[in-house]
Amino acid sequence: MFRVSTDLINIHSDCSPTDNGWTLPPMATACPNLSKIRSKIGLGVTIFHDESNCVWLYNRSSSDIFVNSITLNTLPSSGINGTKKSNHVVKVQPGHLIKAYDYQMALSIWSSQHSIDLELGSDGNGPSRVNLLNNGSFSFSFVKGFGNHYQRRDILECPCWLEVILDFVNK
Repeated sequence: MFRVSTDLINIHSDCSPTDNGWTLPPMATACPNLSKIRSKIGLGVTIFHDESNCVWLYNRSSSDIFVNSITLNTLPSSGINGTKKSNHVVKVQPGHLIKAYDYQMALSIWSSQHSIDLELGSDGNGPSRVNLLNNGSFSFSFVKGFGNHYQRRDILECPCWLEVILDFVNK
């Protein structure tokens, strides 16, 4: 886990750009397919948080990225333990930006799924605003797509991917 305490971070391959950010760690074992994919990441992505608790993802690489988030999903499907799981993956081309996580939309989704008033907080039957902010997340893969329209159904089948876990409260 790599903790970030700023509103912006760049994630890139081992190309050593001059900007601040996080370089993907070296691979433990040499794998030609993974090396080829990692070489396409280049400048990678910029992730930034705005004043309305939205998190944006800008694709700085020369290849597509594929983003999955509950707030990108218009028709959620049932997931584990009756929760809703996003299965909608959005392809983001180089030089493009996407709102990867929208706090207000997540609040609305949680409220409708759990039939509770999140303004009142959690009484053990559902998440509070704080829990929703702490537990928001999205994931993305570099170069290779996943989801219903791809051979790889799950992000775990992709050779290079990251999960971003959001914690706005403890900033």
